[in-house]
Amino acid sequence: DLSFQLMPPFIAGAEVPNVTARLVDALKFSGIISMTYGVFCFLLPHTPPKANAVEKLAFKKAFSLFTNKSFLVLVLASLGVSVLHQIYFLQTAPFLSFIGIKDSAIGPAMTIGQFAEIATMAYLGYFLKRLGFKKVITIGILAYFARYAIFGTSFLPVWAMVASQAFHGFCFAFFFAAGFIYVDKLADDDVRHSAQTVFGIIIFGGGPVVGGWLSGKLQDIYTTAGIFDYSSFWYTLSAMGLVTGILFLLFFNEQLQEGTNKT
Repeated sequence: DLSFQLMPPFIAGAEVPNVTARLVDALKFSGIISMTYGVFCFLLPHTPPKANAVEKLAFKKAFSLFTNKSFLVLVLASLGVSVLHQIYFLQTAPFLSFIGIKDSAIGPAMTIGQFAEIATMAYLGYFLKRLGFKKVITIGILAYFARYAIFGTSFLPVWAMVASQAFHGFCFAFFFAAGFIYVDKLADDDVRHSAQTVFGIIIFGGGPVVGGWLSGKLQDIYTTAGIFDYSSFWYTLSAMGLVTGILFLLFFNEQLQEGTNKT
């Protein structure tokens, strides 16, 4: 098992018998933070819609982006990736517990992904400039393939499973963040916010719903005599990531002119 000796004390703590039940405290704290952010939003500057907007119904124009092949391919890929993303949060903690990580160390282990995300976001602009959206987003998709392939390879040591959490940085920054930036550049100035909202609803709305259903379905399929076959489960998700990445690479066209959807 991993001891996480270098973790700061506010992240790693002693093992307690009712650690799972105390997740309720974490949810309460998250709820308080969410309400605080909500109240803060009321204090933001007033930004009414411009009277001279080209399209009065911005959502209508935002949905017209679906006539753009690149946007459509990105959205379809996003549906698949957001499913994989949701399952990561549903199944990774139980998986780490299954391979021997103490409950008190699961949080620190998964936090590696958040630290990697910060580091990757810091260099996202550099990679977008050097590689372009197509390659960067493809790398983000294939990061899901690589992480789940490692999860599924049961003979690998525990430290390799934990270290693979670093792929989360590429998963989030190279796909989700880069995707939002691409949509921002693709949409016209007067509907950029609405276009981002449409894209966000698809990613964080439809994907998680399907991901929750698929996670349960695959768990039923790969459970025999009460034993869950994690290896087959992760390999299935890894294959989904690989197929999604290949299809995106084949069909996404990055001929982009900033501020126009006539690509």
